[in-house]
Amino acid sequence: MGVDMERARRMVSRVMRNAGLHVEELRVQTKNLLGQVVEESKVMGVREGRYKVTWSGGSSGRVVVRVTLHARDEDSARRAAERLESLGANVDVAEQRVHAVFRVRGDGVKQVLDSIDVAEKATRGGDEL
Repeated sequence: MGVDMERARRMVSRVMRNAGLHVEELRVQTKNLLGQVVEESKVMGVREGRYKVTWSGGSSGRVVVRVTLHARDEDSARRAAERLESLGANVDVAEQRVHAVFRVRGDGVKQVLDSIDVAEKATRGGDEL
């Protein structure tokens, strides 16, 4: 049984709003080379000046969760990158900036929750990570 992307989109949006993020949603329909209509939804949650989490899901059943954060310091960035990598993300770090990408088959809600948790801790600083 496949993932209900509409339900997943609503859940992700609710999770982001409950975390206090500014949320924007986008839905796009395009045609692929075979003429089939492909639908994609995006939900982006932003904590201004600190981090952004983007969830993308489409009719293909694949979900991508991206997180970009600006950590308080390089040590927090390193710890955040290690934590996100241990959760299954592909991670890139440049000084205090961390960019991570999760590619999942499920609804991606857990990855969004984990990303918000790591980003909150990394941007606040301290030894929480």
